Amino acid sequence: MKFILVLFFLFSIVRLNGQDSETEMILVEGGSFQMGNTESAFHDEYPRHEVSLRSFYIGKYEVTAEQYNRFCRTTGLPESRSQGKEAACGVTWEQAVMYCNWLSSISGFERCYEIDRGGKQVRVTFNPAAKGYRLPTEAEWEYAARGGQKQMNYAYSGSDDAREVAWYLDSGKTIHTVGLLKPNSLGLYDMSGNVKELCWDFYEEKYYTSSPKDNPVGPESSVVRVVRSGSYNAHADMLRVTKRYFQPPTESDFTLGFRVARSQ
Repeated sequence: MKFILVLFFLFSIVRLNGQDSETEMILVEGGSFQMGNTESAFHDEYPRHEVSLRSFYIGKYEVTAEQYNRFCRTTGLPESRSQGKEAACGVTWEQAVMYCNWLSSISGFERCYEIDRGGKQVRVTFNPAAKGYRLPTEAEWEYAARGGQKQMNYAYSGSDDAREVAWYLDSGKTIHTVGLLKPNSLGLYDMSGNVKELCWDFYEEKYYTSSPKDNPVGPESSVVRVVRSGSYNAHADMLRVTKRYFQPPTESDFTLGFRVARSQ
């Protein structure tokens, strides 16, 4: 009986205040910003357009290998190719969504995603009313990377000098422990470089020409999902806060990780 009470106490600590004890979140106050870039950038980064967002929380750090591997040992999924407090990598979009649901469950939140494994493809439905952990939308990611209401219009997240804020081809050339470099104005680390970060949205090349102004969540369908940030093996120009990547939801590589978000 005493053993059961100890287990219950430990589990309660994990669920304290509805948060995983190792998942540090930063509140991003809602507001409006100019999303995207000019026509001198890659074609899928323009037109620059106004977006307004509600307040939300986002991970202070990228999900670490230590955190992600705890989930993998529970579910039997392949563990991260990195280790310890290095950013988790080798994660597919589908696995990241599953991690978010798992983290919501152990933290006492309603899950954000309904995952249907019937048929040839996994179908994931997002419940925007749920307060659990989820992937950030592409607009939320860029707004947070820019600094939210504290944005300074830097090229990278927190600086115009990539070496101050990012592990990339000229500085790191490998995955690093999260949080070692300068954060941006919101206190978020590694939003440029280290690992590329998965977002919720489907990717569409010309989405910005028709994106809604208020709280956009991406196109209705596509065969690939949005990826942001740039990685440790990218040139500095590929780390810009407006740079867009994409990835099939069932595929990954050693440069791909993620951070979590929550609705306020």
